[in-house]
Amino acid sequence: MKQQEKLIKILNIIREFPHQKAGFYAEKIDYDRSSMHAYIKILTNKWYIDKHGLAPHTTYSISHKTQQEYIIEREDTWTPRTDSWFILTSYKDKKYIESFYKYLPDGSLLTGKEGLQKWAQQRWIDQLTTLQRFASIAHHIDTLRDDIWVLNATQDFQQWRKSKAIDELFYIDQYIYGEFGRWPLAELAFYAKLSQNKKLIQELIDRIMEPIMALIHQKKIDAIAFIPPSIDRKYQLLEIIRARLKPMQIPFVSLYKYFPNSIPIAQKTLKTKEQREQNAKSTIQISLDTPSYNRVLLLDDFVWSGATLDITANKLKTRGIAKYVVGLALIGNLDLKYEVISEI
Repeated sequence: MKQQEKLIKILNIIREFPHQKAGFYAEKIDYDRSSMHAYIKILTNKWYIDKHGLAPHTTYSISHKTQQEYIIEREDTWTPRTDSWFILTSYKDKKYIESFYKYLPDGSLLTGKEGLQKWAQQRWIDQLTTLQRFASIAHHIDTLRDDIWVLNATQDFQQWRKSKAIDELFYIDQYIYGEFGRWPLAELAFYAKLSQNKKLIQELIDRIMEPIMALIHQKKIDAIAFIPPSIDRKYQLLEIIRARLKPMQIPFVSLYKYFPNSIPIAQKTLKTKEQREQNAKSTIQISLDTPSYNRVLLLDDFVWSGATLDITANKLKTRGIAKYVVGLALIGNLDLKYEVISEI
């Protein structure tokens, strides 16, 4: 067994049984005592473990630094490496890595550290670098989130649309990030909507309801409007969310889609910004007897160009139904020039 493997084994046993003597650890993992003392000295010198008391009553525990860290072992045996065999990274990074969620073309699901490593191996890219890169991007995303864990897209949206019909816009998660493609929640939402799999839909709804309800409370919402679908599906995500929100007893604004020629045209089939705007203007209607509200939450599942949200918000304000419109999409791109959400 290589020295680094032995050090990791010792770290793990000390983490499991803190404040024991070297002889105790030697017996637990079947090492001779002289070797155990040598390895413990290495770990002590590297500040991975703390030493307590004087010989012959010295005991050991994981240092505060290491207690807050997580060991990532190298498993990329398919390519020779000359650098360190393992790294220590924070538990926060561990949580990021464990959030990895990706479907393969054959329908199999890759999750967590092992899934991310397999994903990297299939692309012949370094696994450890991929783990670190994924954690780094996840950390960056977290810096963009507010205190209820949603992404504020207001400024970018208003600049891109040259409109302030939507006063504030938030996404629960970003759609795509660099080489990893759809981010974990976006991947789940994509396949939940596309596959109509009840288990996936339930998992998605369970994960998004808390930020939705938190935003409703934080923004003092007094009515909710749902962007109506243009494609019939057995399970509509927004309808399920609507049912979940019903116990809150907040009024719902009645929006519906009207197709003049009885031919539904989905936004995803339209390639230009102008076509999408025309579609939203022509098809989205508001019931005539809708009362007025102060702050309306406008909910959509996926934001593409932003045309539907913008046009609908403008109609709500023009009709005097809403004084202030807060938009919320389950998934969107902060950079609206990067229009990729046309797959569903």
